[in-house]
Amino acid sequence: MVAGHTELKLKLGGNLLGALVLVSGCVSPEFGTPEPVSRTPVPVKTVPPPPVAVISPVPDLPSTPAGSVESPSPPARTAPPAGAAAQTLLTQSRAHQATGDYAQAAASIERALRIEPRQTLLWLELGNIRLKEGDFPQAESMGRKALSLSAGDAALTARSEQLIATAKKR
Repeated sequence: MVAGHTELKLKLGGNLLGALVLVSGCVSPEFGTPEPVSRTPVPVKTVPPPPVAVISPVPDLPSTPAGSVESPSPPARTAPPAGAAAQTLLTQSRAHQATGDYAQAAASIERALRIEPRQTLLWLELGNIRLKEGDFPQAESMGRKALSLSAGDAALTARSEQLIATAKKR
């Protein structure tokens, strides 16, 4: 033991301060006691919900063949209001449809559906775009999705069934 102590003393050069520095590196510092937790309630700020936009109804499906009588469809009630982002995307989609750019129109509606996947009118809109593109199986699929979301709304149910029937005919 004495030899080890002497060795340490020699390596440190007999410097007691050096030994303390060496040993203090192994000791963790002691922090003060934590402050007591306040028992008084902290007021919480409430944020009002953002304003909501209403998605307007989807344009009617293509007309029926000449000679057949089509009963007027009941006015569609909007499903739960869509947010501003979905409304903007719907507006963009309709602008693309007006120019015949159905691929971009569909892309805008698909983005809106990622935001509001339970918005029946968006599914109907996408189904109508698929009809215009000639993708009848997809149009039918979109109609079925809209139908599954339109429970309790006779107008949306009728429009969904009409989309499905139109897609099946072609």
